[in-house]
Amino acid sequence: MVAGKDVTSDDLFNCVLGWDPEHPSQTPTFPPWLSARIKDPQPLPSTFSSVQRYKEAILPVFMQEVWSSVMECESDPAVTVVLEKSVPNRIDAFLTVRLTTSPGLDFFLCGSDIVTLTDGDGAVVFAQVKTYHDNRVLAKLRLLRSSADRLSVTKGDELTMRKQANLSTSMRELEALAKMDKMPLCNDILVGRSTNITVPQNKVLQAIRSYKVNDPQAVAIVGAMDAKGFVLVQGPPGTGKTTTIRGLVGSALSATPKKKLLICAPSNAATDEVCKRLLKGVFLDNGTLYKPNVVRVGVETSVDDAVQHIHLDQKFKLKVTDEVQSVRDASTAVEVATERLNRLLDLEETYNELPSAEAERRTGQTVAELEMTFNHLFPAVREQLENDTQALGDAQEKLSTTRQGAQDKIIREADVVCATLSSSGHRSLWKHRFDTVIIDEAAQASEPSCLIPLRYGCTTCIMIGDPNQLPPTVLSFAAQDNKYDRSLFERLSQQKSSNVHLLSIQYRMNPTISRLPSELFYDGRLQDSAAVQVKTMAPWHQQAPFGPYMFFDARDGDELKVGTSHCNHHEALAAVNLYNSLRDRFGPKDVEVGVISMYKEQITVLQRAFSDAFGPEILHKIDFKTVDGFQGQEKDVIILSCVRTTRVGFLRDVRRMNVSFTRARCSLFVLGHVPTLESDAVWCQIVADARDRGLLKSLNANTFAAAKIPLQPTKQLGSNGYARPARWQNGNSWDTPSSDNSSEPSSLGTGKNTKSNKKSNRSKGPKGKGQKWENAPGVTITYVDPSAPVDNGGW
Repeated sequence: MVAGKDVTSDDLFNCVLGWDPEHPSQTPTFPPWLSARIKDPQPLPSTFSSVQRYKEAILPVFMQEVWSSVMECESDPAVTVVLEKSVPNRIDAFLTVRLTTSPGLDFFLCGSDIVTLTDGDGAVVFAQVKTYHDNRVLAKLRLLRSSADRLSVTKGDELTMRKQANLSTSMRELEALAKMDKMPLCNDILVGRSTNITVPQNKVLQAIRSYKVNDPQAVAIVGAMDAKGFVLVQGPPGTGKTTTIRGLVGSALSATPKKKLLICAPSNAATDEVCKRLLKGVFLDNGTLYKPNVVRVGVETSVDDAVQHIHLDQKFKLKVTDEVQSVRDASTAVEVATERLNRLLDLEETYNELPSAEAERRTGQTVAELEMTFNHLFPAVREQLENDTQALGDAQEKLSTTRQGAQDKIIREADVVCATLSSSGHRSLWKHRFDTVIIDEAAQASEPSCLIPLRYGCTTCIMIGDPNQLPPTVLSFAAQDNKYDRSLFERLSQQKSSNVHLLSIQYRMNPTISRLPSELFYDGRLQDSAAVQVKTMAPWHQQAPFGPYMFFDARDGDELKVGTSHCNHHEALAAVNLYNSLRDRFGPKDVEVGVISMYKEQITVLQRAFSDAFGPEILHKIDFKTVDGFQGQEKDVIILSCVRTTRVGFLRDVRRMNVSFTRARCSLFVLGHVPTLESDAVWCQIVADARDRGLLKSLNANTFAAAKIPLQPTKQLGSNGYARPARWQNGNSWDTPSSDNSSEPSSLGTGKNTKSNKKSNRSKGPKGKGQKWENAPGVTITYVDPSAPVDNGGW
């Protein structure tokens, strides 16, 4: 790369448009003017001596990923378009074309999209979308003249268009790279430096009281807000990452003056989840609840309905209602005038193409009347359309001028701005400065995307994530080999792991489940909250072969390879029988259940098996997802299908193992072929742990056979002296707790002692939120006060 010469967004698009979609090679190709500026890709180092060296290392691997995103991804469904106009650009080697398509299609384009155009002979070229007008279904595209020469089309010809990729994030990453030397945190990025946080105990105790958090969360909040540079907070599953973020926001807004915050995450879902929690309020340092002014920036259609009202565009529309209405009125007037003109043109076409008598018959007007219509109305309608179009342009220009000022004011007045990492590069934020940037799920974000929000002058960046779970999604295997899937969080933590602060108290998993991941993935440092055992108890925990955690050895089935994926029908049927047995014995018809596997083909097989057994509606009651698709989610019951019976393969990914074993709140059931799994060192530890704890069971035809559950004597459940949790009391109502909680749940309630209810299978206690569970036939349940220790509570 030539020193001082950055690769720009225009360079990126010009390069991509030169690629041939019909003859993809294994590696990206570059035109001569760009190849001298991009070196051969190499594995990314841990530190960099200068900004120039950083760019030289990142860009070749970055382009490998862009190549895969454009060349190797599945394209969207095709639409038919008609070529309206083709105009060569005078100053470069590009061609601009205008295309139209049928209205009413579920189709949308934006200015950073790459599409393919295919002619009737099958020739295909790449094109860049420049503008797209949804109301007129008109697109303006830009493509290389040399590429366009391969297409055999003239005005009026039809083409097939497919949306191939969107390069908006790549554009913003390049913009951030170009501004990297101006970032206050630039040197920390280069040398991989993070900040160690230490907090006096008196401040920790104060934070616990003020922000309603636990000890490790309090240390993270106080330490991060007092620090400069990168602060790394590791949040294992269920340890309250979002609660910690709320505490950070409360601390920032308690400062004098208030700190300006930008909160980002890799995905819209994660960003919206933070917004939802912030809208419920944050605790200030005096312990009062404060509702912050939150603004969400990004693509409005991608934002959750629950936070639409805080989106920048929605807030903007409330401030400029008159200007917006003027544009709407002018747009309607243009549409009306256009329709009138089109009707006249249709009338004229009929008049010109048919004999006079036939034209008079079809139109109901004489030839003289028709000629008078054309002579008098055409000029008037055309003039009206021109005036209305000019009025629309004036209204749009006024709205555009007003928009920037109104948006700037909205963002200045906001306490917190939330955006995805990509949308944090939106032009509405360019004029603003943020003291502190918080990146949630930072270990899932690629390093270049983390640079985007750092362009706004922050001196503190708090990264919250878990490098022990899934890494950033990288499509290019070549880029993965060159460490492009290593997040900035991971690189900084590898430089000095002692600077990583661990949120060490989990509120999600039953302790029987959490024991293994704590020992295997977190060096035994992940601790259970005091009440998590109580709140995750379930009726089936006392009935074989179920419990909080069971590993079923499925030796009878064989894996099948389907394309590049694998499936195992034996495990799929075992999962069906397991669920069916639970449902028949305990009635968990509406409990939150997830069925997961590391193989996409197995998910398809599982969905088919469950649908055949329980009807298609089961697909709406149970979540079937790959492990990768389940990160960040949790369910009451998780069934994990391991699939493989010949070799471990994809299963040996330790981070996927961690995600698999940390999704369940109440019960985790693993289906796997033990001899195969034991060939891998880590899986061997997992199997040995289950065997040593008496949680490994051979799977056979009778494992999940239905049986009437005998009456069981009441006995104490849990070692802490408490009876069954509140959601099993008073009507068996399932009040699903938030595992991302900073303090012990208060939902244990004060259920009153009652006599055993034998009159119906459903108890008569007060209703709670969530789903209902029916008592199994033959089971007598004694309800007890869960707020007091008991000797003989529960069943």
